[in-house]
Amino acid sequence: MQRIVSPHDRFFKAIMTDIRVAKDFFKSHLPASVLQQIDLDSLTPCKETFIDPSLSLLISDVLYSVNLRGDQSTPIRKGYLYLLCEHQGKPEELMPFRLLEYTVKIMRQHISKTNENVLPVVYPIVFYNGKNAYSYSTNIFDLFGPCRSLAEESLLKFQLIDLTQIPDEVLNSHPWTGLFEFIMKHIRERDFLLHLKKSAPMIHFIVKEGGEDYVLTMLNYCAETGEVNDKEAFIDFINHDLPNSLGGEAMTIAEMFREEGRQEGRRESKNEWKQEGKREGIKEVALTLLKRGMDIQSIAEITKLPICEIPQEASQ
Repeated sequence: MQRIVSPHDRFFKAIMTDIRVAKDFFKSHLPASVLQQIDLDSLTPCKETFIDPSLSLLISDVLYSVNLRGDQSTPIRKGYLYLLCEHQGKPEELMPFRLLEYTVKIMRQHISKTNENVLPVVYPIVFYNGKNAYSYSTNIFDLFGPCRSLAEESLLKFQLIDLTQIPDEVLNSHPWTGLFEFIMKHIRERDFLLHLKKSAPMIHFIVKEGGEDYVLTMLNYCAETGEVNDKEAFIDFINHDLPNSLGGEAMTIAEMFREEGRQEGRRESKNEWKQEGKREGIKEVALTLLKRGMDIQSIAEITKLPICEIPQEASQ
C-alpha cells in the first residue's frame, strides 16, 4: 500500500531530521532525569516509520537512535527516542495504546537487526498542536477503566507457573489440575512409569467424579510421549491398576502401545540388518583393494575398518 504523504508530514520530517533542530528540541523538552542518561551527541535519525499507512495524513513520526549512558559498571547501550506528531488538530484517546504498538515494533526491529535478547529503551513523545488543550490521559492504564489495578499487575509482566518448583505432594492435593500437571512435570523422565503409578489415586478420584474422558486423554498422551523402558509393565498398569470403568478404550490404548513396541522392534532389527549389510559391503571393497595389491594400512585409512576386520584371503 503506497503511503500518502501530507504537507504536514513533509514539513515535520524535514525539520526534525535536521540534527541541530532535533538536539535543541530534546534539550528543551526532555526531563532532566532523562537527559542525564542520554548522549545527545550520538543522536541519529532513522529512516523507518512505524505508523499505519492509513494514518499518514493525520500523524507523522520520527525515530532517533541514541546512546544511553549507564553507571560506571554498565556499558553504553543503544536506545531510541520516538517522536510522533499529530496533524488532526484534536487529541486521540487511545494514543497510549497506539504508542505501545509502535514501541513494540521498534523493539522487534532492534532485536531482528542486532540478534540480541536485551530490549532497547524506547522513549515515546507526542507532539500536539491542536486547537484545544490535550484532554486525555498519557497513561495507558487509565484506558482500562475500573480494571486498572488488574491491568497494572498483568500488562508488562506475566505470572510464571514453574512445575519444577512445585512439590509433587502439592500437585497431588488438587487432583483435577494436579493430574495433568504431575504428568507433564515428569513426562520426560526415564522412569516415567514409576511416576505414572504414583498418580493412580488421582486417576481413581477423577474417574469416580465422572472424568473418564480426561483420564483416557491423559493415558493416550503418556503412550505417545512418555519414555517407558518396560512396555509390558505399562500395559499391565493400564489393565490392572486403573478403574474398570475405563473399559475397552483403556485396553485399546494398551494394545496400541504394545503394537508400537513391536513396530519399534522391527525397525531396530531392520536398522541393524542394514548396518550389517553396509559393513559387509565395505569389507568386500577392502578385499578387492587387497587383491589389487594395496597395503592393509592404506585400506584401513580409506574404509575406516579396523585392521583386524579387513579380509586376509588375498594376502595368503
